[in-house]
Amino acid sequence: MRIGFIMRIKQNIKKRERSIPDLPGQTARTQQAYLRRMTELAEFLSKDYEEQYRLTEDFARWNLPEEIALEWSDAEMMLHSQELADVLSGERLAILQMIFDRFEELLPQGETCGVWTHEAMRTHPFWLEQRALACKFLNTADN
Repeated sequence: MRIGFIMRIKQNIKKRERSIPDLPGQTARTQQAYLRRMTELAEFLSKDYEEQYRLTEDFARWNLPEEIALEWSDAEMMLHSQELADVLSGERLAILQMIFDRFEELLPQGETCGVWTHEAMRTHPFWLEQRALACKFLNTADN
C-alpha cells in the first residue's frame, strides 16, 4: 500500500528538517505560513462531502478520502512546531492534534476500517466528527 511508503519518506524528511537552522527573520514568515496552511486544511475539512468533491481537482477526486488524510499527515511537522505554538492558543492546538491523531489512527488500517470511501465521507461518524472538530478549530479564538 502506498501509505506505508509515504510514511517512511515523511520520517526521513522530518529528520532532515530538524537539522536545518532558521534564518534571521524567518520565524514570522514561517508562523504565518503554518497558520495559513492549517487554516486552509481546517476550512476544507469543515465542508460537507459534496463541496469537498466539487473543490477537488478532477485527477484527485477518485482518491479524495485518502488525499485529505495524507494532507493532514503531511502537516504533522507544522503541528508540532514552536512557530505554530507561538501563534495558536493551547485549545486550538489541541483541536488540531485531535484531528491529526484520528487520521493517523486510521491511515494504517487502510480499507478495512471502512472510512476511506466516498460514501463514508457523506455519512460515517468519523468524517462527521472530523468536520465538527475542524469547525470548532475555525470558530475558537486565540488568546
